[in-house]
Amino acid sequence: MKSEVYNPEVSIILPCLNEAEILEDSVNQIKKVMDKTKYSYEIIISEDGSTDGTDKIADKLSKKYKNVIHLHSDKRLGRGKGVEKGIKASKGQVVGFIDADLQTSPEDIPKLIDEIFKGYDFVTIRRYYFKKGIGYCFRVIPSISFMFLTKLFFWNPVYDTAAGCKFFKKDKILPILDKIKDNHWFWDTEICIISYKEGLKMKEIPSIFYKREFEERKSKAKVFESSIDYLVKLIKLKIRILREY
Repeated sequence: MKSEVYNPEVSIILPCLNEAEILEDSVNQIKKVMDKTKYSYEIIISEDGSTDGTDKIADKLSKKYKNVIHLHSDKRLGRGKGVEKGIKASKGQVVGFIDADLQTSPEDIPKLIDEIFKGYDFVTIRRYYFKKGIGYCFRVIPSISFMFLTKLFFWNPVYDTAAGCKFFKKDKILPILDKIKDNHWFWDTEICIISYKEGLKMKEIPSIFYKREFEERKSKAKVFESSIDYLVKLIKLKIRILREY
């Protein structure tokens, strides 16, 4: 029953915008993985002003499962702000997120959670790409370039700062959120850099990254708007870090 008090150990945020065709399948895949673990959990669908019926599917799932929560925003917040909203609404002592397209396997989620319970404050994946083809190379090369640029600007134990699956100790990450300026895809990189500067104990684990084909669906996550845009944001963050730390 929804009226029952439910205090899960783990909160999993699923940020989504116009994901009607995959949302239910993604939630079911996560549930299938988590139901095999020892952890009690909730799934928070942080739905960011969708216009394709994603909100209705999220509502349906939240009524079907007591541990699925739907957070709706009438206006577009941005992917990073959507994750932040989910973190602040979460009940678990461990909280994290995975992108709704599940190009990171849900099987990796328990691995990240285990590391948090072993004592880490912040655990993320490092993507290893697994697909052939020229078209896919054009998508992968910018991602690898962003990793290199970030490492060039900042020393950090996390190499793949833009990866879309991260888990945290909630009490450690909450104070960091107010220090994050970006509301969109650079949020991932920024939270990695700021968390390290704030002294969080961080770890990165390897993950096979698959390009998910779902009715020839094209990923809307273009990593960032452009290499130039990412470079500009890195420079601004570097200046800010030099001033504040």
